[in-house]
Amino acid sequence: MKNKHVTEKIRLPVNSRTKPEMYGFLDEAGSQIHDALIDALDQRYRIEKEAEVDDDDGEYNCTIEVRRGMRVGTDVDIEWKVSNRHATIGVDTCTKLDMIILVTTVFLGIASAFMAKLMEIPLFDLFPDIKIGIRWIPPVEVGLLLPVIAGIIIGLVVFVALRPIVLARFRRENGDLTEEVRRVVFRLNDMAEPQR
Repeated sequence: MKNKHVTEKIRLPVNSRTKPEMYGFLDEAGSQIHDALIDALDQRYRIEKEAEVDDDDGEYNCTIEVRRGMRVGTDVDIEWKVSNRHATIGVDTCTKLDMIILVTTVFLGIASAFMAKLMEIPLFDLFPDIKIGIRWIPPVEVGLLLPVIAGIIIGLVVFVALRPIVLARFRRENGDLTEEVRRVVFRLNDMAEPQR
């Protein structure tokens, strides 16, 4: 799960560039940020760059992940569409632990709701046991929809309550890391400003 920290727009030259030139320009910018982060950060962080080009839609996406385990991390996202004059660089705090907590709590919520249905708790008998099916999907009882919805709601409530407690220990390190990555990215952007 990403918590938006800051987004910076890179101003591109007024003269238009072709798509291949833009892809090359942005890929080089991503490589410079990647290398600068390797130089600036402690070796205990894993830094990986992954770029994706959709030539049909004229889109470029590059993500540079900075991680220390599942709990501490920051992403740098470079995005550009052929219809835009500006590429954006976003720096976001991002930990894998967020997703693990979310999936676990929602799964446990759904599982507990199904258990309540199997134990025939009256609340879950509101929907009749009508079966509906689509051509290639086996029939499903409508009565199972309520436990699924209740489980998702319970899981989300538990996630919202549990997340700050679990991540509190790592909040400061995540904040410091994101701020350091932001400084590196903006320093490179400021240095490139006169050339653009």
